[in-house]
Amino acid sequence: MNGPSIEGIAPLQPVEIAPKAKPEAGGFADALKSAVGEVNHLQHLADNAVTDVAKGNLGIHEGMMALAEADLSLRLLIQVRNKVMDAYREISRMS
Repeated sequence: MNGPSIEGIAPLQPVEIAPKAKPEAGGFADALKSAVGEVNHLQHLADNAVTDVAKGNLGIHEGMMALAEADLSLRLLIQVRNKVMDAYREISRMS
């Protein structure tokens, strides 16, 4: 962004996001471990975005988008965990 700048405010810098890893052929445990790692990565990006917004290095909209993405991914992971636990309880009742 090469526009006029306001004195004392730094221009916006693009946020680097690592590309998503291709899924590997593996079991459910590997898929779950990968999902947890991805959620953790997004949480760290959101933390860094909050710091950058506070320092003025990142716009509020970009920071809010990073927070929303991290929140949504965490909520999805929690729902998957709940479904897995429900399935485990159901199977254990059958025994």
